[in-house]
Amino acid sequence: MTLFRLVLAVVWLAVVIITVQAALAHGVGSAAEVFSSDLQAGDWRSQFTADLLAQLLLIGIWVAWRHKFSPLGIFLGLSCVMGGLFTVIYVLVLSVYHRGNVQAVLLGKQAKL
Repeated sequence: MTLFRLVLAVVWLAVVIITVQAALAHGVGSAAEVFSSDLQAGDWRSQFTADLLAQLLLIGIWVAWRHKFSPLGIFLGLSCVMGGLFTVIYVLVLSVYHRGNVQAVLLGKQAKL
């Protein structure tokens, strides 16, 4: 589990660095425009962006589900969809909170603990 947490931390740090570079170079406001134009382009960037969107939606639904679609769960799920930085930290915190219990991390309130 320690290796898993290390990988999560490295991934999060890499995404933070790339996000800061993009924000400094192009501004935060351009993110939605870039995302939507990539989605509409009809090329491989569109495919990648559509796949990313599908995965973000799946993660958001999973997070809301693991919280039994409570208001907090819906908020956290939307946070996963809207902020890629959030998901990695969310899973990292869960792994620490649940002391490496993968069943609890994956199932949340759905788990029979």
